[in-house]
Amino acid sequence: METTAEAPAAETPSRSAAIYDMNGRQLNAKPDNGIYIQDGQKRVAN
Repeated sequence: METTAEAPAAETPSRSAAIYDMNGRQLNAKPDNGIYIQDGQKRVAN
C-alpha cells in the first residue's frame, strides 16, 4: 500500500493587499501619517 501526501498550496499575498489601522479597521487607501498594517507588517507613514 502506497500513500502520498501533497503539500498544501500556500496563499501568496497580492501586491494590492488590504491596509488596516491599529484598531483593525480596513482602510481604503494608505494613510498620510501614522502607523498602519499591510502584508502583516507594521508600517509608518510620515
